[in-house]
Amino acid sequence: MAFRVLKNDRFKKQFVGKRVRRYDQTNELKIDQAYPSIEKLADVLLPPPNEAPSTVTDQNSPALTDQKLSSIPDSSSPTSTSNSQDTSDLPDPGPVPENSAKSDKKQTTGDLESENRESEKEPSNSLEKKDKASLPEEDEDEGSDQLEIDETSRIEPFNNVLSISTGYFTNASNFSGLGVLNNGFSISFAHSLISEMLFRSKTSQDSLGIELGGIYYRIINKDGGNDIYSMLPFYGELTYQIHFSQAFALGLYGGIQYNYMTSATNPGASLSSLQGPQVNAGLGVFFGIGPQWLLRADVGWDRITGGLGIKW
Repeated sequence: MAFRVLKNDRFKKQFVGKRVRRYDQTNELKIDQAYPSIEKLADVLLPPPNEAPSTVTDQNSPALTDQKLSSIPDSSSPTSTSNSQDTSDLPDPGPVPENSAKSDKKQTTGDLESENRESEKEPSNSLEKKDKASLPEEDEDEGSDQLEIDETSRIEPFNNVLSISTGYFTNASNFSGLGVLNNGFSISFAHSLISEMLFRSKTSQDSLGIELGGIYYRIINKDGGNDIYSMLPFYGELTYQIHFSQAFALGLYGGIQYNYMTSATNPGASLSSLQGPQVNAGLGVFFGIGPQWLLRADVGWDRITGGLGIKW
């Protein structure tokens, strides 16, 4: 089959094509099956043939001048005299009528024009027949070549986001209740897995992805004995976002976080309760501030933060 490419999607690594030729009895392509393909880049043009150099004779050469002079008949020769005498002996045909001369001219002119028209039509008709015979048969149901395609481009063309945020993080280890907010910062990486899952219009599109990150904060004087606990939680979350434009999107997130304690100074009774798994869930808002830069804000069970991200 031969296809005309209508649209390329470099992010999905896919293209949309329309079948324009079919060279065998295959009517359709099977889904999830690989086919070898050839991309046409240009027409193969043969180089022009090498023409032999033409022999040019000088018009002023002596041999050519003598040949021309010898071909001109001499008026004094017997042949020319006999020809003139024969012409003078012919009877006078008399005056030619003016109307008959005009009609003969018109008839002759009309015949020449009709012959020229027929000679002009015959080569074009023969060439068209040859071209049609050489081309493969086209599908009857393909329609005209003029196509109107309503393309819907992706609102968010990037799949990866690297973010750094700061704010307040909650320690609710071992699935306990609402914990204490602690000031810290986080670094995360998000990757979009599925795009246009439920919404595929020009004004709203969605995506489902995964986000992995790490947090650092310190809990100071929780037990009232100048105790200090350094925490390094890490988490994995599923994210769902709805993109209304490249400058605005809303999202939901949910996942599991493990609170890991790196060090403890003057530990108290809270030492055993600050380390362990917890549930993360909340909302996110994203504002685009450039082609690949964004501001983000997260409000949820586990954190209240704001940060900066870069997309690619």
